[in-house]
Amino acid sequence: MKNLYLVIAIVFMVGTGGCASVPPESVTLSSEVGAGIKKQHQAQVSFLNLYFEAKRKDLDTAFQRALNTYFSTIAPSGSVTLTKAQLDEIAKDVLDLSEKNAKAKESLEKVRVDLLVKLDENYQTLNQANSTVTGLLQSVVSAKEAASKSMQLISTATDGRIQLDKVFAEIDSFVVKGGSEAGKAIDLIEKVRNIAK
Repeated sequence: MKNLYLVIAIVFMVGTGGCASVPPESVTLSSEVGAGIKKQHQAQVSFLNLYFEAKRKDLDTAFQRALNTYFSTIAPSGSVTLTKAQLDEIAKDVLDLSEKNAKAKESLEKVRVDLLVKLDENYQTLNQANSTVTGLLQSVVSAKEAASKSMQLISTATDGRIQLDKVFAEIDSFVVKGGSEAGKAIDLIEKVRNIAK
C-alpha cells in the first residue's frame, strides 16, 4: 500500500512539475495582449482608410485644378463663343480628364484593399497565436488548480498520511541538488516513505 502511495505521489509530481511556474494572472495578461492586438489592428485599419480618403480628396482637388486650368486657357477673359465642334472637343477633353481621375482613384482603391488584406492576414496570424498561447496558459493553470485539489483530496482521503506537498518538496530538493549532493535514490524513497507514514 505504501508503494501505491509512492507511485501516486510521483505521478502527481510529474503531472504538476511543469505547471508550478505559470501564475494564474498570465491568462488574464495574455487575454489583455489579445485585446491590445485587436485595438492595434483597428487603429491601423482606421489610419489606412483615413490616409486613402485624403489621397482621394487630393485627386479630386487635382482634377478640379486641371479643369480650371483647361477652361481658363480656353476662355481667359471668362467668356467665349464656341462652335458645336469646339464644344464637342471640350466635352471629350473633360471626359478624358474625368476618366483619368476615375482610373487613378480605382488604382488607389486597389492598393488600399491590398494593404487591408495584408493587415488582416497579419492580424489573424497574431490573433491566432495569442489565442493559442492563452489557451495553453489556461490549460496549465487549470491543470495546476486540478492538481492542487487532487493533492488535497488525497491528503483528506488518507487522513493526512500522504501529504503530497511535502513529498514534492523532497523530490524537488533531490532533483535540484542532483549528482552526489542529492544522495542516493534509495534515500529519497526512504524520505518519501517516512512522509507517507
